[in-house]
Amino acid sequence: MATVSESSGAYNHCDKNVCSLTVGTDPNDCNASITGAEVNIFDKELVEGWNLVSLPLIPSDKQVSSVLNSIYGKYDAVVRYNVATHQFVTLSGSDEMDNGVGYFIHMTSTGTWSYQGTAYESIEVGLSQGLNCVGWTNTSANLPGALNSIAGNYNYVARWNAASQSYEEYEPNAPPPFNDFTTMNRGEGYWIAAKGSCTLEYP
Repeated sequence: MATVSESSGAYNHCDKNVCSLTVGTDPNDCNASITGAEVNIFDKELVEGWNLVSLPLIPSDKQVSSVLNSIYGKYDAVVRYNVATHQFVTLSGSDEMDNGVGYFIHMTSTGTWSYQGTAYESIEVGLSQGLNCVGWTNTSANLPGALNSIAGNYNYVARWNAASQSYEEYEPNAPPPFNDFTTMNRGEGYWIAAKGSCTLEYP
């Protein structure tokens, strides 16, 4: 989008994630530019029943009603795990969804969840002893390297298989054939069974 103001002598140009401001009426005179974060779109197919997800993008509006607007009318519950009380908390439409957190969405029918935001490129989440329900970044990473920051401090990682409505596990000390998955994927939520307090960081 470009605009020219004769009275102020300013020319503004915005193109995707770069905005330029030039003092003067000639748009060819470029004196300043501001580079912002690129806005991306994330799409994920959700099945009828429970789905465990996380936010790989940072939305401009974090309210549940906004982040899940694309599946409005197709879900009847959004819950998160409170590690302090060891209980699930049901969220309302005005509550906020944060990056680095795992959320269960109960779908009443299949649908495509889609929202916009800037890439959530790094994670730093404090874990407590026991179960923690966390999210992941906008980049998928292989195990065990993805969890190097808590190596030796967790017993297992679990993810939810929405298709079968059952859990799958990764145990760092188990032989490879015994593990159900070996990748931490964008948009997925995970349970991490921590041996004690520690901080999950990636990259």
